[in-house]
Amino acid sequence: MRKSGIICLAMALFAPCRLVSQDSTDWNTVLEHLLGNITEDNDIQQAILYFEELHDNPLNINRVSRQQLEPLTFLSEKDIEEICAYIYLHGPMLSPGELQMVYGLDYEKRRLLRQFIYIGPGPEEHEKIRLKDVFRYGRVEAVQDAGIPLYTREGYREHTADVLKRYPNREYLGTRVGHSLHLSLDWNSRIKFGLTAQKDAGEPFFEKHPAGYDFYSPYLFLNDIGRLKAAAFGRYKVSAGCGLLVGNGFGMASGADAAARKGFSIRPHSSCGETGCLTGAAVQWEHGRTGFALFASSQLTDAVLADDGSISSFKTDGYHRTQLEFSRKHNCRQNTAGAAVQYEHQGITIGSAILLEKFSRRLSDGTGFMAGLSADFAIHRPGFAVWGETAADLGKRSIATLDNILIRLDGHHELTLSARYYSPRYESLHSGAMAQSDVSNEYGLLASVRRESGRFKAGCTVDCFGHPEPCYQASAASHGMQFKSNTSIGHVLNGTLSGSFNYKAVQKDCRETGRLEYRQTWRFKLGHETGMSDSWNARSSLLLNCSTFPGTTRSWGRALAGYLKYNGHTGSGWALDIYVSGCLFSTDSYDSAVSIYENGPRYGFGFMTLSGKGCRLSAMIKAALPNGFQLVAKTGSTIYSDRESMGSGAAKLDQSHKEDVTVQAIWKFRAADFLK
Repeated sequence: MRKSGIICLAMALFAPCRLVSQDSTDWNTVLEHLLGNITEDNDIQQAILYFEELHDNPLNINRVSRQQLEPLTFLSEKDIEEICAYIYLHGPMLSPGELQMVYGLDYEKRRLLRQFIYIGPGPEEHEKIRLKDVFRYGRVEAVQDAGIPLYTREGYREHTADVLKRYPNREYLGTRVGHSLHLSLDWNSRIKFGLTAQKDAGEPFFEKHPAGYDFYSPYLFLNDIGRLKAAAFGRYKVSAGCGLLVGNGFGMASGADAAARKGFSIRPHSSCGETGCLTGAAVQWEHGRTGFALFASSQLTDAVLADDGSISSFKTDGYHRTQLEFSRKHNCRQNTAGAAVQYEHQGITIGSAILLEKFSRRLSDGTGFMAGLSADFAIHRPGFAVWGETAADLGKRSIATLDNILIRLDGHHELTLSARYYSPRYESLHSGAMAQSDVSNEYGLLASVRRESGRFKAGCTVDCFGHPEPCYQASAASHGMQFKSNTSIGHVLNGTLSGSFNYKAVQKDCRETGRLEYRQTWRFKLGHETGMSDSWNARSSLLLNCSTFPGTTRSWGRALAGYLKYNGHTGSGWALDIYVSGCLFSTDSYDSAVSIYENGPRYGFGFMTLSGKGCRLSAMIKAALPNGFQLVAKTGSTIYSDRESMGSGAAKLDQSHKEDVTVQAIWKFRAADFLK
């Protein structure tokens, strides 16, 4: 059975294909493209959340600012300038097709940009808002999904009273089915109500929660209403400057894209992530060339407590499955307040932000209060751009600074240089700037070159960094270096050929030599995407990883992955999408583990890390009905050939394979259409 499945997968991956150009608007396809050049596991998980929230809250292209476009990492500085210049010279766009008139904006970028914008009123137009129109013509969306594992971990088995008395965390408090609910009402992307509720697998449902779900995230978001740029009530995220002081939920932690200036922005928190957001109210408005923002939050958070009751660390995984995890739930209140101001004139921007936080318990340093202040700037000129931010932790009297310069070498090349220094004592719980680990105890110099010209696109980044004081797995000051490159070439073998390479060397403690030694990791990925017709699309990828460290055996990781996708649409509104994917993998250890992304239901993480020897198979069917209903079903199986069990403790599984099923129902409608 396993051998036949592997043979069929290999035949599908290497079957010859013929390319027919395809303008796919499938969000999963766009998301996979955006994640294609990200190599760090943590970056991928953060980027998925970040891009999904940007997708759920599109920008009015006719009133968009440079700062709002900068987080879209697939746009270069020149692209942003050309978009803003086109709207300034020619007036508001009348349709997304007008993006073709923007100089230098190629087909691929236009396809991606359409996922994050909408055509709204221009700067001088003010559409009157009537509450009855909001509820009558607003787009309502309800998403209910459930993840059903077809296996039983140790935590779901029944244990005797004696065992539970001795090991109280061996049994999960809830069922193995995880499910979530997303409700939203969106009127022209200017007024949006929403509610997200989630229960992770293993968490109780109603047993210990009178309200049922373990996590709720309600929000009301107002966007682009006169001088009011944005206002959020409930759960939201904020960012300012380069993210040194405030950068909730920014997508990537390393690389040139992470150094981009974010400006001040407010977004509703519409995902199931239980951390990295604020709860309260935030408002942003403009007066002339000056923008102002205020935000306040009061929320309960999870913390690991020391014996004296102080906070030793914050718990950020959001799991409350066992007695120990549940005891740490909401055991500390976190009160946050802040403000920001920004002035912009003729391509020069200066800004400042302040952040204050008070905790109901003492922190490890003996205080329960944190305060920070930051200043940022940006200068944009036709041939170059300079931007940066400096932030101060007022309590610990320490600073963090990040400065960048971008130079346009010619019409197709851009050079970015970034320098950073984060004091070992600097700390901000809401930072989200470029860093190899945290925005603390780090310094570095990064250089990046990007070339974009027609069918050939390439980028190369070198980051030399160090940690002046001991950090994780390094008992003394340490250094490291990372080199990343990515290339894509169109019209190769009737498709697009892409490749990426990532080399990273970081000093770690070595028992063999008794001193710091470099752990070196190489990650190589080669992929080819093609289509067999207007409805069929296929992709194959080859992954090769290698990890070395003195005193240990060289670890190799190999994988062959691919998918086959069918998109069938009819004029009557019916649609059927079928997606089949697979991956053969073989790694010597977790150090050389491979990372893959497979399409999944909406709000479902398709990213996973695989180690060991085995294969991963998945299939998904999505059916769209004319009345706004969508039904999605996905099944997946991971089969290991080098083990008889996996995991440990409550997560232990006494078998060498695991299967899961995810079902999702989506209903989109407008109240006016529903009443008809």
